Amino acid sequence: MVFGNVKYRCFLCVLFAFVSKIAVSVVPYRKDFVAALKKAPSTTDEQLYEDMKVCLAALKSNIDEINRFYTERGQHSDNTV
Repeated sequence: MVFGNVKYRCFLCVLFAFVSKIAVSVVPYRKDFVAALKKAPSTTDEQLYEDMKVCLAALKSNIDEINRFYTERGQHSDNTV
């Protein structure tokens, strides 16, 4: 089911954003930030960046789906908060 996948991907993206926010506040330097995001010490920077690309693609997909949903129902607005 597509929505189950979307919910799971959304959860992963929210989790990634949460972890990233914590990591930035704890380790303000890029090298330390990247090290804090790695799943295991053996994870390479390239593996981490690939995981981040997957997460960002899923996030984009979710945002596109939400925008499509609101546009189809005439609820789309260009206003920002």
